[in-house]
Amino acid sequence: MGKGYALKRGVQLAKNDWVLTTDADCSVSNFQLTKWIRKKYLNQNNLIYFGSRNHRLSIVKKKISRQIVGMIFKF
Repeated sequence: MGKGYALKRGVQLAKNDWVLTTDADCSVSNFQLTKWIRKKYLNQNNLIYFGSRNHRLSIVKKKISRQIVGMIFKF
């Protein structure tokens, strides 16, 4: 059993209307949800949301040290 199973099982057992998942390294701030709410990106008509740092309209702000470490470990 791995991460995929854990996510699926967690969603199945959730007791609330909304489920938020994120990676353990917190490469994307959990406060991003607050920004989505403020910009009214979230609504009752959508069932699922995906965030992607690779999307052409994404704006990713990160420290230069994190960029360098990311480039090193990419190989």
